[in-house]
Amino acid sequence: MTFTSGQNTDIDAAAEQIDPTDRGLVVKVMIIQADDDNTDSIYVGPAGVTTSTGYRLAAGKALRLALNDADYSSVKNTEVYAIGGAANQAAGYIYQ
Repeated sequence: MTFTSGQNTDIDAAAEQIDPTDRGLVVKVMIIQADDDNTDSIYVGPAGVTTSTGYRLAAGKALRLALNDADYSSVKNTEVYAIGGAANQAAGYIYQ
């Protein structure tokens, strides 16, 4: 079993990949945690996510995405995005 983890320390007001490194991995489970020191929320979703459409994570809060059923069996690490409610927000992630 292999896990990949890291941080995105520059989530701004434009949607961007949580983990932009194309590892060719299909994600089974991903946990994303907004940094405790964020000054605003981040919003998580697919490409094109906005502060209106994303799942809101306030500073210090986490989200667990389970993507291992038949409908999501091909979601790659590069397909999970975030946008900040303000510039220079951060999030940590770990996935399998």
